[in-house]
Amino acid sequence: MHEISEVRRPSADLLTTAGLRRDLGRTLLVLAAQLAFITAVLAGWLGKDLAYAPDGAQPLSYDLSVAVCFILALGIAGWFLLRNAPQAD
Repeated sequence: MHEISEVRRPSADLLTTAGLRRDLGRTLLVLAAQLAFITAVLAGWLGKDLAYAPDGAQPLSYDLSVAVCFILALGIAGWFLLRNAPQAD
């Protein structure tokens, strides 16, 4: 019975922690969206970089691939924190 009452009436510490997790999740999702926008704008220059770069050196394509990895990591972490934070009823 103690577990059920604890779930129905979460403590103040649990609510504070859940709020902080949701805030951090939203922040990470906003950072991922901003980085995705900047990456999309920079992808416009990728064509020139691939066309005019010497033989095998395409530094912008490497940078964009790293940026996409960061976007995925931030987005997944933000979504996980936002979705798995307990809700206060």
